[in-house]
Amino acid sequence: MTIPANRPTLLVTISLSKDPSREFLRHAASFRAELGTHCHLTWLSAAVDQALDAGLPSQDDEVGLISPSSIADRQAVAVAMRAAALQLAKHARQLNTITDGEGAIWPHADLLVKGGCSAVLQTAPTTKTARRLRSNQPASDPRRGRFGLWIVPAKRTVSTKRDLAQAARIVDADLQDGLAHLAISADAENSVHQGLSALGRELAALTKSKQAVFLTVRDLAQSFTAQSRSKPAQSILRKAA
Repeated sequence: MTIPANRPTLLVTISLSKDPSREFLRHAASFRAELGTHCHLTWLSAAVDQALDAGLPSQDDEVGLISPSSIADRQAVAVAMRAAALQLAKHARQLNTITDGEGAIWPHADLLVKGGCSAVLQTAPTTKTARRLRSNQPASDPRRGRFGLWIVPAKRTVSTKRDLAQAARIVDADLQDGLAHLAISADAENSVHQGLSALGRELAALTKSKQAVFLTVRDLAQSFTAQSRSKPAQSILRKAA
């Protein structure tokens, strides 16, 4: 999928906790329905069958992997990726995106590529140790990392009622720069869960008025790869002046 020239682009990623509440799953399903089938989302889980079994992703949505807690263990990362790939294959899907585990995933970059991943979704470091481990500092736009992996930063996270109230306005502002990314988590406050349906309506209306496109992390990485090969001297987000 190629991003149309001068079309603002919106990514929405939804992270599922180990045991998401029924309430969150219900509100997430409502959020998905409000957006419509033309909006493609990226769902993230440490157990990808969790999202699939809940029936949340549409056929064109992506299901990515939250990196394992034992991320320093190369074997544990390989096992988690193989398990995710097998579960996804049962639904005619592939593993393309994994979270960076606060930067600790990068020693295994070659393993990610061998496992079929094309994109790494950044998460903000929560400790000084995690910050030191990060070998790729956050940037406002996606960029190439090791072994050709695309690094996609989580620009805006909806965790609180205040975040929720400001989400549509902030997305609107980010779309002016070409790319907006909104990250939603099952671990957010209950008020966020309860407001997801309304947020879905706001985002659907906003993207329609802005003529924006919804892309998954996978599709964004693939389109950037195609564009960088065909026009290496131009911006991957905007047409060259």
